[in-house]
Amino acid sequence: CSITATEAMLVALADQHGACFIWPSLCTDTQRKIDTRKCYVALIYHVMKTESPEILVALEMCGCPLSCVVDLWLEQCFVGQIPFGDAMLVQCISITMGVDYLVYFSVAIISH
Repeated sequence: CSITATEAMLVALADQHGACFIWPSLCTDTQRKIDTRKCYVALIYHVMKTESPEILVALEMCGCPLSCVVDLWLEQCFVGQIPFGDAMLVQCISITMGVDYLVYFSVAIISH
């Protein structure tokens, strides 16, 4: 794999609609960055409300909003929360399969 080909692929990916979900630092428009994060948190909240409402209640009782947790994960691309190799797999799967997999991974990690 050449550096030039890798760079070209990353530049092309940066222009994709879902790039702000995968790499928030690429989003130059502040309002779009905020909207992207709100959408991401809202999607996770909706899935958690349906699948595991008891976890949401526990987080609220502890005074830890879901948005703080998942916002940090999104900002750090899951590095530090899961092993580095797994974090790379999350990003690769999100790139190839779509950003909705970030929601699925986040729900799985919270439920775990």
